[in-house]
Amino acid sequence: MMKILYILPDETVKSGGNWVTVTRLVEGFKKKGIIVDIAEAKDVTKGLPMKYDVIHAFHAFKSLVKVSDLLIDMDKNIVVSFTGTDLKQLQEMEDGKEGIVDLLNKIKTIVVFHSEAKEELIKEGIAQDKIKVIPQTPMLIERENILNKQYLSNFINPSYITFLFAGGIRKVKAPLETIEMFSSLVERIENIRLVIIGPILEKDLGEEFKEKIKEKNWATYLGEVSHKDAQGFILKSDIVLNASFSEGMPNTLLEAKYMGKPILARDVAGNRAIITHGVNGFLFKDKKEFEYYATKLVKDSKLRKEMGLLGIKAKNNYNWIQEIDMYEKIYLD
Repeated sequence: MMKILYILPDETVKSGGNWVTVTRLVEGFKKKGIIVDIAEAKDVTKGLPMKYDVIHAFHAFKSLVKVSDLLIDMDKNIVVSFTGTDLKQLQEMEDGKEGIVDLLNKIKTIVVFHSEAKEELIKEGIAQDKIKVIPQTPMLIERENILNKQYLSNFINPSYITFLFAGGIRKVKAPLETIEMFSSLVERIENIRLVIIGPILEKDLGEEFKEKIKEKNWATYLGEVSHKDAQGFILKSDIVLNASFSEGMPNTLLEAKYMGKPILARDVAGNRAIITHGVNGFLFKDKKEFEYYATKLVKDSKLRKEMGLLGIKAKNNYNWIQEIDMYEKIYLD
């Protein structure tokens, strides 16, 4: 029987994208009777990988590179997933890039979530035949199991159009820029609110963020919430917002899409893999475009509904079981 070890970055947040993705895979493989374990990079000791047939690291730098000395000479099926920020880190490297590219070319399989990421890795010198595209799929919780109406009603008032920002408070997610853009929007449109959920992952930025948001009576920050509650907030919000400067293929936007919510997101590769501009949401490049498309969504309830319905219809394009089968194929090859 195949045994799989998933390696995650140290201090992985239980509501974050890597955790949501890996727990989805774990559930899928356990249903197939396959043994699956999860370890953070700091807990991977010399003998641990020997117990598994497949070692799959999530995040090239925070997982794979940290344990590479233990893995590289093993006769094992070693897989790494580029999850978003690691691709950007590779592209921006000045020192040591050649060594990282060499390491990646020794790995059996490199997984990315969309074709744009594959093309970027090829440009960096990664062998094309090593790269497999496996799109993310959402694992939606049944509506009756996630809607804690009393809890959610404390933060989402149906008298306002509510934007939801779901993501860790770190520079790449652009929380300060989001507040700045929203501040300009509120000056022109009064009936809008911003709800932010997600843990503080960068302490100094988090302190600055909390100071800024205290001044805004139109914004609410709730910190980290469970995956179940996050889906509840998606369901109760009107528009889901993503302003990240870099993304892999964000689970929150996938969930929003298939739960029938219009999306307003920065025009970056991972978001483009989910949003068809003008169909199930809008992609913005700068503050001016953000304000234009946000205003369009706020003022047109029919448009919001139509975009949401088109997102739900697209649900047939992604299949959770198919995703598991694609991973199983690369594990068995």
